[in-house]
Amino acid sequence: MPKYGDGPRYWDERYSKAATTYDWLQDYKDMKDTLHRLLGSNASKILHVGCGNSRLPEQLYDDGYKSIVNVDSSSVVISQMQARNATDRPELQWVVGDATALCFEDASFDVALDKSVLDTFACGDDASGVCAKYLGEVRRLLKEKGVYLSINFGGPETRMCYLRAPETNFDVETIKLSKSFGDTSDFHYLYACRKGASTPLASPRLPGIVERFDRQRGFGFIQLEGDAQRLFVHWRQIRSLDSWPALQEGMEIECAHGTDESGRAIARDVTLHCGVHVMCVLQEEVQETSSVPMTGTVVSFSRGGNG
Repeated sequence: MPKYGDGPRYWDERYSKAATTYDWLQDYKDMKDTLHRLLGSNASKILHVGCGNSRLPEQLYDDGYKSIVNVDSSSVVISQMQARNATDRPELQWVVGDATALCFEDASFDVALDKSVLDTFACGDDASGVCAKYLGEVRRLLKEKGVYLSINFGGPETRMCYLRAPETNFDVETIKLSKSFGDTSDFHYLYACRKGASTPLASPRLPGIVERFDRQRGFGFIQLEGDAQRLFVHWRQIRSLDSWPALQEGMEIECAHGTDESGRAIARDVTLHCGVHVMCVLQEEVQETSSVPMTGTVVSFSRGGNG
């Protein structure tokens, strides 16, 4: 039998020997309400990448989402799932395709969805290159206000570097999903990614110094080296693995120069020198902690990060 990582040959043989349905992670009932909120209207056109023999498209179809295009590199599983749903779910579409080079036209879908496809690419050879190519395809295929939903084993510390890379530049909401089966972790992660304004890959990297940054409000200003112009910077443009990326006054950085919708000069894809991710821990945040565990009840907590 071909080895895992041999692409379609491995999966064709595997599916030929086991034709029953199987979901690698996250049962539908455990994420149904969250998915429906993010998918929006039942009329949304959905691209399901790496569908395998998951029951997810069947379950979504039965809940009213009829326009789903399912893609997998294995022609065997596509034939199996097409035959399985031909009578009861005739509107489901099944396509053999490579996730990094899909055949659909630009801006064809309202939603792109995968379960563990990003996990697979992030753990394979040339992870950065393959993930960039895949997410570039996802971005190309989404409509202007489209959303990419990626369900993962991997946490933000290993996935945000791909999702917030300059060529994709997604606005990302991280959602923890409780689970009832799968691996030994307590939960999985759903990354809800909305399209932002992309940074051209050819944009020059400009050195600069952080003039000031308001961490509570999430924005600040950067003074470019040898240039009188200063750039507005929003925390979403900081390449970082921190949950709430921030900059410090006097920090030396690199960035791309851009403009927002109002014509204001802004910094995009802010990193340390040589593209190193920003990690910012303010001195006042480093405090002594007790070794005695305490229990309590959350009274309130806002998306602003306090409660």
